[in-house]
Amino acid sequence: MTVLTKYEKARGIPAGAANNIEDFLSWLNSYLEVQPRSRKCRSVRKYVLDEFRKSIDIDYAGSDAASGTLENYLDFVPGLGYSRQVLAQSKSPMFDVVNMFTTNYDLFHELAITRLGYQYTDGFTNGIECRFSTREFHQRPIDLEDRFREHLQPVNPFFRVFKLHGSIDWAMDEESHTVSRLPMAVLVKRDVASDNLLIMPTSSKYAVTQGSPFSDLFREFFNAISVLNSILITSGFSFGDQHISELIEQALMRTDFTLYAFISRRNGDTRNPAQDFADRNAMQNAVFIYPTDNSAHEFFDFGDVARIMKPEEGMIGLGGEGEDEDADL
Repeated sequence: MTVLTKYEKARGIPAGAANNIEDFLSWLNSYLEVQPRSRKCRSVRKYVLDEFRKSIDIDYAGSDAASGTLENYLDFVPGLGYSRQVLAQSKSPMFDVVNMFTTNYDLFHELAITRLGYQYTDGFTNGIECRFSTREFHQRPIDLEDRFREHLQPVNPFFRVFKLHGSIDWAMDEESHTVSRLPMAVLVKRDVASDNLLIMPTSSKYAVTQGSPFSDLFREFFNAISVLNSILITSGFSFGDQHISELIEQALMRTDFTLYAFISRRNGDTRNPAQDFADRNAMQNAVFIYPTDNSAHEFFDFGDVARIMKPEEGMIGLGGEGEDEDADL
């Protein structure tokens, strides 16, 4: 019996109909927890991860598709940055941090924030060896430009990027068990084994139960949406990741929490986790946004959302040093 056949049988999937790589890897990881000596499963997992890594585009300059996607992020991020500056002017400095949670493994968030001149942390220390530490999420750079002010001012806006399923540039050192961020030159050369990369494309609670950094990241997500009067905006999230959807459902039980979700509308009898989630959580503090006309589009793609979020031309605070920002899930 092949590994794929075992998976289909375990999940009740008709033969040859398996098409969900995240669920397959979730099952593989769980299987290897029980049968760690299974060479066949480890070989299949390595092959799938190798192919999965190759599918993640990191040619941000030479690829038309990647360049187009980056342009969307460059439209999207400034809208969040501008909103932080408006809130700061209204004497609300507590809202100067933007928490960006994503299940993507690419580097579009980091690249867009950097190109726009914003300050951010992804949980890694700076230096020759960039290592993961949750302490980085709880530190803020101080703006010393107006150093004669009575009080020191933190940089505004400031981004915190949480990659819940890992990243193409994260790697685990087998000896020290520390998590490091790889330089771009190493990524381009593919000079690291796929098994050492920390990309966790799983749709189950497996990712939550892992050690650092995954358990730490999910704890940060839970803490962020537990803050009084917090708002979560999602785009491109299908609500198919049960471990994330359950945390959002728990937050929706509080009337001070608000969700704005760009989702796809239901297409006939086709299974749609996002619409299923919307049906279960039809309440005032949950706003689900999707096309309601008879157009061929079932959802607003990220380009549409980016244009909605993009500030109008001429707005104050755009294009300056450290005067922009970004968001995702």
